[in-house]
Amino acid sequence: QRVECCSAASDSATHSPSVVIDECDFIAAFDDCQRAWTVSWKWADNKEPVKLNNRVSEYRVPDIAKQKYNEEVERWIDRGWLIPYDEEKLGPAKGLIPMMAVERKNGKKVRPVMDHRELNEYLDVHTANADVCSEKIREWRRRGNRVSLVDLKDAYLQLRVDKSLWSFQTVQYRGKKLCLTRL
Repeated sequence: QRVECCSAASDSATHSPSVVIDECDFIAAFDDCQRAWTVSWKWADNKEPVKLNNRVSEYRVPDIAKQKYNEEVERWIDRGWLIPYDEEKLGPAKGLIPMMAVERKNGKKVRPVMDHRELNEYLDVHTANADVCSEKIREWRRRGNRVSLVDLKDAYLQLRVDKSLWSFQTVQYRGKKLCLTRL
């Protein structure tokens, strides 16, 4: 029965998620067949913007970080986190999200980061107390070598964004319009 469910899910939009979390600012649904979460944010006052105004595609990437930055963006493309934007299927793009490079202090890692500030103006964002997270990490570090911290590099960008919202998450990279399919 599970196999039928999964094959039906790939052929039909009628497949229902096994878990749905409906909060004040987002909806998240877990699909057992795909073993993945898909999220949708909720617009402030239920009003989707017609189009975002940003025209900046990328903030200046320092020369020293360019190679690692480009390698990481290419990895995102290879993993399907960034895909070519298909205007025929998704309609006109409604938002351009600027990309930038963030370098780790040790200089070994460079991560592409998206500037969602303009998009966030159209959302009622509920955030948990971030101090709780930093306090937990400090507490774990005090335990010495009996605890290992997990590098979230491979957990990063694992939440899928509902396809209806991809038009708000477009980026320009090397002259191509791509959309971010993850959150």
